[in-house]
Amino acid sequence: MVVADALHRLLAPGVGAFSGHPGWVDTRGVRESLPAFHRRMGPHLRTPEQGADGALWLSTAALGEKALARGGMWFDRRPVGQHPLPWTRVGRGTLRAFLQQCVEDAGLQEGPLASLPSVV
Repeated sequence: MVVADALHRLLAPGVGAFSGHPGWVDTRGVRESLPAFHRRMGPHLRTPEQGADGALWLSTAALGEKALARGGMWFDRRPVGQHPLPWTRVGRGTLRAFLQQCVEDAGLQEGPLASLPSVV
């Protein structure tokens, strides 16, 4: 389970929480933090507009239009596996602790988000 799944369980019907991956985008961050990667992959990197497409699509289309699964991970307007690599999985205890820390750090001990770790 990922954070988006847990959030999705708390939200009102018709409101969604999803995860998306923009792909590798030709940004200043990629150029400066991964210079060798940027030199090799530069011609194949997406433009910032291409990278933003998925996030804009997820945030603007109605839930029913896409038959979106609760939570979920999206790439290029298609659902993809949440854990493409075995070591990207985290246990419920780790996720619960992470979410609890987020709630505390944000000062949200009261209200609907206070119960966030309980949905994990």
